[in-house]
Amino acid sequence: MVITFTVLGRIIDGVAERNFQANDFINSKDISVINIIRSGLVERTVDGKMLDVLKPQDFFGEEGAILRTPSQYVLRALTNTSVLQIPGELLRDVPIITMENFGRLSTSESSNYTGYRLVKS
Repeated sequence: MVITFTVLGRIIDGVAERNFQANDFINSKDISVINIIRSGLVERTVDGKMLDVLKPQDFFGEEGAILRTPSQYVLRALTNTSVLQIPGELLRDVPIITMENFGRLSTSESSNYTGYRLVKS
């Protein structure tokens, strides 16, 4: 499957940058979009237990943005952090994204979800 130039252009035009200060909690508005970390570190916890630390090129928020399910995670910037945010509605109907990256996750599995990492080709 291929993403057309028109769709890719809409995605690029919809990207916004957001900055968080060290120790800022990332609220639900920011996890209703896909966030790709440009710089900094983000701690991800569930039920008070740290799951992992996300770093540049990792992303979060796909549960709400793509799957439309509430996030199970509490996210906190460990350092000053810059993210690129892509609204979910720009990605929801892109078959390659929903099928290959998020389609295999169901709502019940999302609590065990450990994330994906973007890989430069």
